[in-house]
Amino acid sequence: MILWVMIFKLILQRNFVIIDQRFLKSGAIASLSPDLILLAFGSRQSYASSKDLDLTMPAFYYPDFFLKSSFPWIQFSDWKIIETKYLIKLLNPPAILRPEWMIENQFLFQENFYQLKQLFEQKQLEKAVPYIFAHSHTKMTLNQLKTSLKKALEQLSISSVHLYGYWDNEKGILGLTPEILFEWNNQNTHLVKTMALAGTKKLENANPFSLDRKELFEHQVVVEGICESLASLGKVSIGQRQLLQLPILTHLMTPIEMSLYQPTSFEVLVRALHPTPALGAFPRQKGEEWLCHYQNQLDRNSFGAPVGLSFPEKGIKNCYVAIRNVQWNDQGMKIGAGCGVVSESRLDQEWEELCLKLQAVKNGLDL
Repeated sequence: MILWVMIFKLILQRNFVIIDQRFLKSGAIASLSPDLILLAFGSRQSYASSKDLDLTMPAFYYPDFFLKSSFPWIQFSDWKIIETKYLIKLLNPPAILRPEWMIENQFLFQENFYQLKQLFEQKQLEKAVPYIFAHSHTKMTLNQLKTSLKKALEQLSISSVHLYGYWDNEKGILGLTPEILFEWNNQNTHLVKTMALAGTKKLENANPFSLDRKELFEHQVVVEGICESLASLGKVSIGQRQLLQLPILTHLMTPIEMSLYQPTSFEVLVRALHPTPALGAFPRQKGEEWLCHYQNQLDRNSFGAPVGLSFPEKGIKNCYVAIRNVQWNDQGMKIGAGCGVVSESRLDQEWEELCLKLQAVKNGLDL
């Protein structure tokens, strides 16, 4: 009996080794919980709408930031749910050198920071989120991907983050986001959960949040913006503001729930919420103009875009905000960071926050 168990485990491990190679070349990943991971791989099909999906299989939602993608939904022919601890052992990457990174957007950020100050004085905007990137000419190799995946998986047990990723032979994205756009459980289809996540400090400086007018105002703008966006869809309830502590960073977070007036769709919720003032700008209409203006100066690709997972068979319809990630193509890799700018913001403090967030990504993904 013991011998048969050992043989079964050996066969299982060999099967996962085969899956591992297919998955690393072209696949997707999502954390279902800190202990369970969804892997998808094999042949893939893209779809325009959630109405077109095979509801017995998981589907991954990867649009661009401005929701212009014609086919944002992806389903793979094969998928597995695996324990986090087992996948960590399976990856077993060799030791590699970390990539070298360079920030190239400091002048652009500074210029836009002062332009935003003028827009605040003119009462056109209350808040906006400029972003920067650190670039590396190092390409994403299979060993680097395995290294980053392993480090990300290890973070799930110690941080309130959600793992997401999607890649092929040409490009990809992998990240650990703390920000939920919405969670929508099939068992209670009228209840939608979201959050306002805005206001950042170093982990060791978390206590002065209650005395920081700038951070509190920035956070409140996000709360009001989300509630305004959801008001037509359901009854909104605002929870108690709290601290979300992560490695080297602490954020202000307010949980928000909505009881839907009537049934809706995944895409309707995305368009209602995205982008929240936490990653976009407020007020929304004028903010969209500013976002397009900034995009014309610096292409964000998928930074801050919604990323989602729909798996009705498991009762899952979740969407997150694609921050704290690395994006790559055949030219190299880049990691992005944004910061909320309001009328009381100081340039030196915002730049320090951006650098801190970039470092958090490097640490969290072993980059």
